[in-house]
Amino acid sequence: MKHLLLLTALISTATFSGPSCDWKPVKTDTTQSNNYSLEVITLDCNVDYYKNENITAQEAVIRDADNNIVVDHIGNWSWRDDSLNYADKVSIVTTPDGFPYEVILTSVYGSSNISHTYHIYATTPTLKLIGKVTQPINVWQANNGKGSEKNVVGFYKYKDMFLIDRLTPENTKAAKCVACQDWNVETLRITNSKLISLGIREFNRKTYRNYAEPQEASKVDISREEVNLLQHLVRL
Repeated sequence: MKHLLLLTALISTATFSGPSCDWKPVKTDTTQSNNYSLEVITLDCNVDYYKNENITAQEAVIRDADNNIVVDHIGNWSWRDDSLNYADKVSIVTTPDGFPYEVILTSVYGSSNISHTYHIYATTPTLKLIGKVTQPINVWQANNGKGSEKNVVGFYKYKDMFLIDRLTPENTKAAKCVACQDWNVETLRITNSKLISLGIREFNRKTYRNYAEPQEASKVDISREEVNLLQHLVRL
C-alpha cells in the first residue's frame, strides 16, 4: 500500500473575502516513486489580515532524478479572472495492492460543493500522465448521506481489474445549479496505460453500490443499465 498524506487546509482559498494572499511555502512532503519525487507543498497565506485564521493551501509538483521540476501546479485552477488558485488539499493516494501507478488527489472546498480530481501518473519507464478522473464518488455519496464529502472512495479491485466510479452529468438534463443537477455514475477501468469507460448508469444515493460490493437484487432495485454493466464485467 502506498503512503497516504493527510494535509488539510482549514479555510477554503476560494471562499474567503479580504486581500489576496501572498502565498509562501512552509512545508514539503515527498514521496519517492522510481526515479521521480512527488512533492506536496503546503503554502501559508502570509498576510497579516488573516494571521489568526490559519489559511493554507496546497499544490503538487513532480521532480526528476536531477531535482528538476517536470510537472508543476498539479491541482491549481483558474476562476473568473483566470488567476491561478491553489487546491485546499492535495494528497498522494493509498491504492489497492498491485495498482501500477501513482495517484495524486486534489480537492477544492467551495461554499456549496466540494470538487475532487484524481491525477494518475506512471513513473516507469518514464513519466506519463495516464489520465484524470473528475468527481470520483465520495464517502457521503457512497453511503447514503453518511460520512464525509471530503473523503473519496477511490479505486477498487474487481476480478483482477482496477475500477473507479465517478459522477457525470452525461445523459442528464443541464441544471441551473450544482446542487440541483442530476447525476449518473460512470465506471472507469485502468488498462494498457489508459482509462476506459465501462458504461454509465443512473446514480441513486440510496441504492448505489460499486461492483466489488454484493449486489443484493432482492433488496436493491438494480437498473437495466446496472444489469448490462454487470453482465459485461462478468464476460471480461
